[in-house]
Formats: sequence, C-alpha cells, structure tokens
Amino acid sequence: MNDDPKHLEFSEITDVVASVHLIAMLAERVAQEPIFWKWVVLAAYSGLQGAMVCNLGGTSTLGALDERSKSSMLEFLESKDQDNIKSPKHWLANFDALLKWAQDPARTPDGAIWKLTKEQRKSLDFLQHVRNEFTHFKAMSWSIEEGPMIRAVHVALEATERLMLRSPWVRRHAEGDELELLESSLAKARQTFG
Repeated sequence: MNDDPKHLEFSEITDVVASVHLIAMLAERVAQEPIFWKWVVLAAYSGLQGAMVCNLGGTSTLGALDERSKSSMLEFLESKDQDNIKSPKHWLANFDALLKWAQDPARTPDGAIWKLTKEQRKSLDFLQHVRNEFTHFKAMSWSIEEGPMIRAVHVALEATERLMLRSPWVRRHAEGDELELLESSLAKARQTFG
C-alpha cells in the first residue's frame, strides 16, 4: 500500500481489500443501523468481483475482460505500430461470465480453486439482484428479509477468501500488509456473517 499522502494508489488487489475491510467495519453496525446493509451488499459484490478479476487477469492482465475487449487489446499489444494506434477501450466481463471463468481451471493461473454449489449460486444470484437494486435505486419502498442477505454476504466472503488467500498467483502479487488486512477483515466480518 502507498504511504505517500499526496497520492492514492489502487490496484485490483487493494480494491478487494478495501471492499472486505468495509464489510468488517460495518459488520457490527448493521444490527443497530440496518441502513448500512446497502454498503455491505455493494462491498460484498465488489470484493467478490475483484477477487475473480485478480484470479483471471493472468500475466497479460486481460483474462477478466470480455472476449471482444480481450481480442482488441491483444491485437493492439501485438501490433508493430503501437505508437500510431490509439489503445482500444476495454471492458470487464459481466459478473456471470466472471463466475463461470473463475471456476474453469483452464482460465485461472493456479487452476480452479473454488467451485460453486447450486445453493451458493442461488445466494450469489440474490446478492447480484439486491446489488443491482441498490445501485440503480428507483423511487420505491422495499422490504428485504435479512436471512438471505446474510447468507449471500457469507458466500461472497467465502469465495473472496478462497480466491484471494488460497491462490499462489494472488499471494505472489499482493503486498504483505494487504494480505494481513484482508485476513483480519475476513475474520472480523465472519463473526457477523458466518
């Protein structure tokens, strides 16, 4: 992590760490202040998505891009005339594609280190639905049962932990203080979310 107070540095790894750390900070508060559930859900989704990106990036860092973006970036990188060509825009693959790819041993540097059960997939579908509603909040009143949200956050945290801490690829690229904060935040979050 960066110690320079004038600059903020973020990477795909610090993004995951920040998401999980936010969940840990809010874990105890959601019981007294349910309004913070929104941020727990957004952080759980963001942390899991970031963990999949960390595992899929590979040496080219292109493994988590949608197929069209990956192709255009590879074409650009292999071009002999890069100085005269504008770098193409590139887009992250959607959440469902990342979920599928993160479980495919051929797409991850360390092989698949995480497999979803049907029940876990159902929880992540719920998390994605709630996240989408929170992100694109319409003028409405909404009542959500807490139990499924707790399960969904638990599944996202479990998957994030596996993808980040059981991956030699991620461990090689993460800084020691990032891993320490991730581990302590996961432990604290688990006290509330199983």
